[in-house]
Amino acid sequence: MKNEQLENLKERLLKNPKFKKVYEGHDLAFEIGQKIFEARVASGWSQEKLAKKIGTKQPGIARIEGGAVIPSLATLQKIADALGVKLELPRFGAKSAATSYFSPAVASGVVE
Repeated sequence: MKNEQLENLKERLLKNPKFKKVYEGHDLAFEIGQKIFEARVASGWSQEKLAKKIGTKQPGIARIEGGAVIPSLATLQKIADALGVKLELPRFGAKSAATSYFSPAVASGVVE
């Protein structure tokens, strides 16, 4: 059900030309934000709950998820720890290669 809701949201957002341009451009900040968004939604958490867990405010999470900012490594680690996922090192290679910054922890039961 959550994946269906996520796909419906993605479909609606892609109708916005500005959003679609950024999404298709694979902007690093946006890609990181998208991975955080996906991990948060998979956990069933609100932006507010995640913000409280890492000691920030909801608008900060919204800016990260929206790709407006690139969070520091310390912030990325706090987010990963709060969501129970592993923060992985980025992979360097061809620009078309997909990069996964967050992967589910074995204990979380969330499948990649």
